[in-house]
Amino acid sequence: MKVVRIFVGLVSLCLLHGFSEESQNLKKPVVFSGIPFLPETVVTGQSATSFISGSAISEGTTKLYEGKKTRVTDLTALPSIQAQNFRQVFSRTPGILVSEQQSQGHLNTTYRGIGDPHESAYVLTLIDGIPASSDWHGYNTVYYTPPIDIVEQVEVISGGASLLYGPQPGAAINYVTANPPLDREFTAKTKHIFGSYGLYSTFNKIGGTVGELGYSAYVSHSQWDGPRINTDYQTNTGGFKLLWSPEKETRIKLSYYNYKNEAGDAGGLTVAQYANNRDNASRTFDRVFIEKQGLSLSAEHELSADTLFTSTIYGGYQDRFSRRQTATGSLSTNLDRQEFYTFGNDTRLKHHWEGLGAQNTMTGGFTVYTSDSPRTRDTGRGVSLNDATSVFKLERSVNYGSIFSENQFKWGDFGVTPGMRVEFVDVYAKENFNTVRTAQGGALIDASKFEAVPLLALGLSYDLPNQNQLYGNVSQGYRAVAFDELYNPTSVTVRPGSSLESGTTWTYEVGVKGTPVSYWNYDASVYVIDNDNVISTVTLPAGNSENLNAGRAIYRGAELATEFNLCEFYDSLQGVDLKSDRSLENRYRSVSLFGSVNVMNSQFVSGIRDGKEPQYAPEYQLKYGVDYQYKDRGKVALTSTMLADHFVNDTNSTIGGQDQVPAYMVLDLTGEWKIYKDYVSVLVGINNLLDEDYYSRVRSLGIEPALRRNYYVGFSIEY
Repeated sequence: MKVVRIFVGLVSLCLLHGFSEESQNLKKPVVFSGIPFLPETVVTGQSATSFISGSAISEGTTKLYEGKKTRVTDLTALPSIQAQNFRQVFSRTPGILVSEQQSQGHLNTTYRGIGDPHESAYVLTLIDGIPASSDWHGYNTVYYTPPIDIVEQVEVISGGASLLYGPQPGAAINYVTANPPLDREFTAKTKHIFGSYGLYSTFNKIGGTVGELGYSAYVSHSQWDGPRINTDYQTNTGGFKLLWSPEKETRIKLSYYNYKNEAGDAGGLTVAQYANNRDNASRTFDRVFIEKQGLSLSAEHELSADTLFTSTIYGGYQDRFSRRQTATGSLSTNLDRQEFYTFGNDTRLKHHWEGLGAQNTMTGGFTVYTSDSPRTRDTGRGVSLNDATSVFKLERSVNYGSIFSENQFKWGDFGVTPGMRVEFVDVYAKENFNTVRTAQGGALIDASKFEAVPLLALGLSYDLPNQNQLYGNVSQGYRAVAFDELYNPTSVTVRPGSSLESGTTWTYEVGVKGTPVSYWNYDASVYVIDNDNVISTVTLPAGNSENLNAGRAIYRGAELATEFNLCEFYDSLQGVDLKSDRSLENRYRSVSLFGSVNVMNSQFVSGIRDGKEPQYAPEYQLKYGVDYQYKDRGKVALTSTMLADHFVNDTNSTIGGQDQVPAYMVLDLTGEWKIYKDYVSVLVGINNLLDEDYYSRVRSLGIEPALRRNYYVGFSIEY
């Protein structure tokens, strides 16, 4: 795996000379401004410039979505989102909870209340179809998401669809990055944003297509001071993509990114401390440093008019280093380093065929993945990195493989899509030394867990008149035992799980979606999720703890997402031609109302957590707002996010005197307007418009306040 690091490092030297790629969508879904819904994905042909960009839309070539829940947010139709504000990214997506922290360096999400949102460990986060976690299965935390400036769409794929990405019980969230411009040889853009708490952000890119070669490259920088001591951060990232089409049937893509982030961690507050001054810090010099690089090479080849082959090889390196006080007020620090060398391959084949009286599409393939993840901890004094004493050193690795297949049978309006996936996961961790464990007379840990797990899914659909569709799916999910669940080297009192089993889920969902008229779309469903073998740290007698399967939880819920274009609706009522001067749609473009709601009841029904409510599973999430677009000149959005109160852990116990995140509502106003032709735009925004005093994140050290009202203003120049 050292070779991967060297190879990625050499590529980074070429970053300033790099270029980039992406492609046109093969089949557009119905889109107003924010919430398109995927119809049945059937791709019958491609141009020489199309490519598997990693999107569910373009990857209709290798993926099937019949009878499954897939939502897409088109970020290009919205005002430009600043400072990685994922509350706004998911403001149109029901079920996604964003646990906000003031530093924008990390992302914390969960889906329908499954698991702890901390660093998005319970959802499968993908960038152009490639896993973005630190270590798939072993350490699922997410420290990097691409700059929103390069993201065109965000896809949330739940139910059986996730089996074609991975086995995780939560949703698969795929960030689809922008295509290079195909209509010009060169284009460039620079953007600069200034905001509250010393925010400064800049994004710069170039791109174009010359002959058979498409390219783009970007460099981004962001920094701020933050409202609390030690909540500052600084982020630098850049990357490129190259797309080469040597012949009509073949396309090749090379992608690379480099990411560096340093962020302060001000720690949590008790209820009393929060009430006294929410801007206080309990940790004044805890820091987290992240460096991550990723490289991928993809190939797509049309074997025939009915058969398409794709394969992606990817690898990367991540260095996570943290400096944290051993206890609040202590002058000693733990210096913790985790490195991740990763390599994987995803290969797929899709084939259209006729038989059994149906039009059929089969897709299948395999994934292999391996990682090497050493971890060390030293203890030092103060902020100094010198004179540190070694505490432990670990070897960790994951070897993973899967095979998967689905077949879509389509008899007229009725569709059936059975699917399967078989997982082979080997998670390994070994202590080379641990001075604390040895001093207490304990034996060094050498633990591993191998599992072969079959998973099944079934999707059903029935096409109704006027572009409506009934759908349903049943699917299994699976979450492997992670490194720290095999055993936790940071605490010798936490025993390895003696009979720990991996988490499993069954998801059942029935819904209806459609675009019955051109100015309105909707998606409504009811679901049940059966989440078994939930892993939790359980306190034992004599002060020890053990990682155990804490029980089985049932989630019952309903979702609705909809959008309504007022201008087109008015024109329809008046019988006005949309191209005439009397048309509101022609004169003003659109005013769209959108909204989504997820209502859910969840509870542990067996095990040691019996009767408790799962963490971060609010009874309702309500998201709504209005978009205004003036022709191709300007965009304004007013969005609201409302959540019911919810528990901060599965034990429903207090942390810092608080056992729940109280209900809150946050309103955001953002805008983007072209002031000189298509070249110069201004960008403005007020986040938390009503100055809500709230928090959505409680960790082991206590309450982490969310941001009060804050502002930004900036400009972009594009050629």
